[in-house]
Amino acid sequence: MARPSPTRDGFRAIFHRPSVGVAEVAWRWSFGAAFCLLAVFCFAEYMSSLPVSKAQLLLIGSGQTLLALKTLQQILAGSSLRLIRALLVLVIGSAAGWVILASVGRAVTLRGLLVDREPPVGKITVHSMLGLNALRAGGFIGASALSLAAIAVVANSQQDDSSAGAAIFLCLGLVVIIWLGWSAWNWYFSIAAIFVARDGCGTFPAIGKVAGLCADQPGKLFVVGLWFAFARIAAIYVAGMLCVLFIGVAPLGSAAVLAAVIASSLAYFLLADFLYIGRLAAYLSVADWPLEPLPVASPVDLGTLDSGVSGQTAAVDRDELILSDLSVEMPRPSE
Repeated sequence: MARPSPTRDGFRAIFHRPSVGVAEVAWRWSFGAAFCLLAVFCFAEYMSSLPVSKAQLLLIGSGQTLLALKTLQQILAGSSLRLIRALLVLVIGSAAGWVILASVGRAVTLRGLLVDREPPVGKITVHSMLGLNALRAGGFIGASALSLAAIAVVANSQQDDSSAGAAIFLCLGLVVIIWLGWSAWNWYFSIAAIFVARDGCGTFPAIGKVAGLCADQPGKLFVVGLWFAFARIAAIYVAGMLCVLFIGVAPLGSAAVLAAVIASSLAYFLLADFLYIGRLAAYLSVADWPLEPLPVASPVDLGTLDSGVSGQTAAVDRDELILSDLSVEMPRPSE
């Protein structure tokens, strides 16, 4: 019987193991809520550190746009150090929380996908998961820093109007290349978590096994990624159409429009998390896929070979003088 495709295994896992998808949603949305809370806290602390006088509050509430902007410029002047401190707290706290929560959450979800595996999966090494997710977080922070550096270089460069457009396009191209590289980096280390959970290996051995999997099954990995990318695009399209429909039906500026947009976005994020679990299950099926056996030469039957040689020997005309092994007495010349 032909084995089902890895893509079908992935979509089957979404419906057969909904608890794994719920666990994925739980840890991802918990991190999202914690990140939003931390961002609000940092913003509130930053705003409370800015000195604002009563006169400045009066100018901001005057209704004059130019006066309000000039007053905000005066308030924010010299506060860049406070902003940098707030951003550092936000980035470090979010990265540390994500590494810990993602390691525990990924160990739980992969164990759920491997629960029926024979032989049973042993203990998952959490420190290996921590290493992989630390590398993923480091890649994200590095990509963000490089993108901000490219934008800052273009913004601070003195250029005329003829070269400003080229500089902007160059900056956008660099940013796109940076985030494409981060996407490949993130994909690579997310697949390595499969080998940590399945084989119980360390961080760097799991990375090496991903390289072997990419070399052995490149076609199946590409097909799985392509099908689930199509599914994500379809989900984005449906969510966008629902948002447009709600905006067109509800009165403009009403709270119902905002609620509908938020509900559609949350529904997309929910579906995307389940699709992520399906893609992991499909990649797990690719990792378990047997390699194509190398062609082996058929063994030579020595008996057939001997009979063939004997037949060829029997077919030799023994009367031929050249091929005959009989001694022939040649006549002597007469004296």
